Amino acid sequence: MRKRSLFFLTGAIALVASLVIGPAATADSQQAGGTVIIGHDQEPVTLNFYITEGNAYTTSLAMNPVLASASVYNQRAQLVPFLVTAAPRIVRQNPLTVTFTYKPTARWSDGRQITGADFRATYNTIMNPNFDITSREGWEDIASIRARGKSVTVTWKRGRAYAGWDALVATSPMPAHKVAGQNFNDLWRDSLDVASGPFRFVSWQRGTQLVLARNANFAAGPKAKLDRVVFRYIPSTPSIFQALQSGEIDQTEPQAQLQIVDIRRDSRFKVQSGPGYFWEHLDIQFGARGHAAL
Repeated sequence: MRKRSLFFLTGAIALVASLVIGPAATADSQQAGGTVIIGHDQEPVTLNFYITEGNAYTTSLAMNPVLASASVYNQRAQLVPFLVTAAPRIVRQNPLTVTFTYKPTARWSDGRQITGADFRATYNTIMNPNFDITSREGWEDIASIRARGKSVTVTWKRGRAYAGWDALVATSPMPAHKVAGQNFNDLWRDSLDVASGPFRFVSWQRGTQLVLARNANFAAGPKAKLDRVVFRYIPSTPSIFQALQSGEIDQTEPQAQLQIVDIRRDSRFKVQSGPGYFWEHLDIQFGARGHAAL
């Protein structure tokens, strides 16, 4: 089973227990700046979370701070504005018509403004049949997109109102100036040269680690408190706990394991549990590319 990214999630979302383990807080550790090393047992295949290969929790974990969403879920399962000025609103019920506006401060790390043209480019890319997009549900029923500067109006086909419209327009916009004319299946496979969130991509040593740094041009929300975040990929769960205890990593987010009992008793660490959004599922390939028995 795998944890699926929430960007194209169209089925049920399970609100399940999530565990984060890190060093116990001290006065010194609460200061801004520095680097945090996060140990994780899964490594992304690609940085592109829109396509099937990148449709995994580990991809979203690393890329959510880089390619920011228009709105994000809070701990009450409510979407709250992030790159947009206010919650998108319905202006007509039939055909369903929704409008929203990106913040004046929302811009790409290269200085370009985030505008309605980026949302339109997102739609065009998702609907391109040549690209292996995870899901086009909701997008395929859109009748028109009107983009004027930072304002966007999305209209669905009459009688085809999409119940998850708020999550759809909350999607991370794609940079129109980067995706135009590109083979999206291969874009951002190993690197990403633009950011819309509080962090930007720096480097990726496959099999070892992925590094993010504070995006100095991010102004749409609070600045990142850390200078750098390093995702250290350690496929063995016992090795992750050893790395935590030896100080090789600062934090981890493990599945429930017996080792957590010992960690809870260790005053050097803090175990934090709470709700998290995951959809765990099995994928079965039918047809010509599937197993003959199916």
